[in-house]
Amino acid sequence: GSEMCIRDRVYTKRDLKNDRKIDERMVFPMKKMLAMLLAVLTLCFGAAAMAESVPEADAAAEQAALTDLTAEGQLIQAESFQFYIPADWETVELNDEEIAEGYVFAAASADGANSLIITYAAMDAAMTAEEAQPGLAEVYPTATVQDLNGTSVVAFHDAEEDVLGIVVMDTVDAGYYIFMFTPASDEAFLPVADAIAASFTACLLYTSDA
Repeated sequence: GSEMCIRDRVYTKRDLKNDRKIDERMVFPMKKMLAMLLAVLTLCFGAAAMAESVPEADAAAEQAALTDLTAEGQLIQAESFQFYIPADWETVELNDEEIAEGYVFAAASADGANSLIITYAAMDAAMTAEEAQPGLAEVYPTATVQDLNGTSVVAFHDAEEDVLGIVVMDTVDAGYYIFMFTPASDEAFLPVADAIAASFTACLLYTSDA
């Protein structure tokens, strides 16, 4: 079920950013990923990605990364969800067009080596990860249902773009969030990527008067 988020400061989709800004060398790769992700959501790809296995992190490493992330990371709180990113990551400001297209969050490590983009897709009716998997598999043959810290998600891999995708179903409204991590080829990053997605919670917004 969904949880109730209680907090004094609420980030709207237009305010998901820190005071510090990422430099341009990080933003340009992000824009490429945003364009690619839009193509995924609108099923515009003419050819499916090559069928390769989805890279998976060691379970113990993933659990250790999740423990560290929730203890030391930044808590990102938005209108209807919350999750953690590493303490040294920087958020990237999204423009109005990207927000209108469904992008809700973007961030990267301070050195630009690792990055994340999250988008949201609304649906007419609620869907489970198992029900969403066939449609995603039409674009990414690697799309498989996996257990992520006790939650069923759909994971997929785009080897050409070096992206790991994790689709998390919205438990508040009908829809789903797609976490796009890069580079998927960085084995040391995989436990952190999984931990970020595993820390995600869809929640009902409650803002205190303080």
